[in-house]
Amino acid sequence: MGKRIEILIVEDYSGKVKINEQDVKKSLTNLTDDVVITKIHVPQWISNEEESGILGVHVIVREIAET
Repeated sequence: MGKRIEILIVEDYSGKVKINEQDVKKSLTNLTDDVVITKIHVPQWISNEEESGILGVHVIVREIAET
């Protein structure tokens, strides 16, 4: 079995916080070569809610069967 790391990067349209996809991928390649990165942008009014906690990097690590 191998591992797949799925990354969801959530940013808003303000551009205040930029997350570099290549830096994220480079830091995870020592764990596995199977890294999938998806980036989405949400409206700024959603990210302004103090308790939302939606902006940032969300990580999922999965065990996958080799076929």
